[in-house]
Amino acid sequence: MVEVLAERFNYAVIIILMMVGLYAVIATGNLVKRLVGLSIFQTSVFLLYISMSKVFGGARPSSITRRWRMTSLIPTRSTPTRCPMC
Repeated sequence: MVEVLAERFNYAVIIILMMVGLYAVIATGNLVKRLVGLSIFQTSVFLLYISMSKVFGGARPSSITRRWRMTSLIPTRSTPTRCPMC
């Protein structure tokens, strides 16, 4: 049982990060704190993709995982640095 938990430790950390980010988005009214929570949530999704792609003795990742990463990277880089309604 301990070995299984030790092997899946990174998934537990990722789930905790996701819940912290989701809580920050939902529970706070401050826009800056919501953006920080969204950033934490998005970082946990990146870590999840990286953790899933690590396979011992496996082949290269398929193009689907690259598409998933690009799908989440494009909105990250295209968001404006200033609030359009400010």
